[in-house]
Amino acid sequence: MFYKVEFDFDEFNFWGGARDRLESATESQKQKVKERIEEYFYGEDPTETEINDLVWFDCEDIFEEEDEDEN
Repeated sequence: MFYKVEFDFDEFNFWGGARDRLESATESQKQKVKERIEEYFYGEDPTETEINDLVWFDCEDIFEEEDEDEN
């Protein structure tokens, strides 16, 4: 079965480490994550798990980048 939905980034229910990252993220970081998701999955229909895993495991550079800017 295939089930497709459209959602607003701010309404997506992230879980685990992805949720933890986004709960403390700045607006700039959230925007960069949203852009990465859109670019990475362009033309595809990713699953919720694929979206969550991208944020959890493949966006650490976005969060490290902001931390470095603060110092």
